[in-house]
Amino acid sequence: MANYREAGKIVSRSNRNRRAIFLCIIIVAIVFIFRQEIIDRVHDYSNKQREKEAMLVARLDNYAKLQDNNNITIVSITADSTLTSANLDYGVGKLIDNDIETCWQEGTDDYGKDCAIEWKLGSSQAVKYIAIYNGNQISEEKFWANNRVKEAEILIGDNRSSVILIDSMDPQIIRLEGEGANTDSIKIIIKSVYEGETWNDTCISEIKCYK
Repeated sequence: MANYREAGKIVSRSNRNRRAIFLCIIIVAIVFIFRQEIIDRVHDYSNKQREKEAMLVARLDNYAKLQDNNNITIVSITADSTLTSANLDYGVGKLIDNDIETCWQEGTDDYGKDCAIEWKLGSSQAVKYIAIYNGNQISEEKFWANNRVKEAEILIGDNRSSVILIDSMDPQIIRLEGEGANTDSIKIIIKSVYEGETWNDTCISEIKCYK
């Protein structure tokens, strides 16, 4: 009787081993059959990430490398919406007044989703960098109290790219791909924001372009 039990155990273990091997074979076969689709999906995801990161936000240490003589003059600027105030000026001209303690604020009913800012350079220029001072930078308290731009679209001619800004008072550099872009105008569209602790108005303090 003992021999039968031992034999039964051996047969049971053998069956389990065969099932495990069979399962492994099935998994390997599935991976083999669908390997190209898996590779294509990975490549597709990587391509989408590269598109999203076509414009990269550089760290502050790179900002120091930009010299004043590389600054490109912005001759005019417009915005889809601006907050009106009886006491303070939040006009779009504050974005190019060389004073980070003044700011533009959008005036929509929400946080300014799809609100666009467009600036003109006067003539075609080889733009390599865009610098943005995000939020209301008159003070740290006001910075956190108001919305700051999180995700935006940058339109230069027919090229459209997305950028995610850091939630920081540091100047943030958007580096254009390659040797930059030859253009006489640039547009930025707000897509999402970092929410303010007090107000739902989205602010930007300053915008600059460099070659």
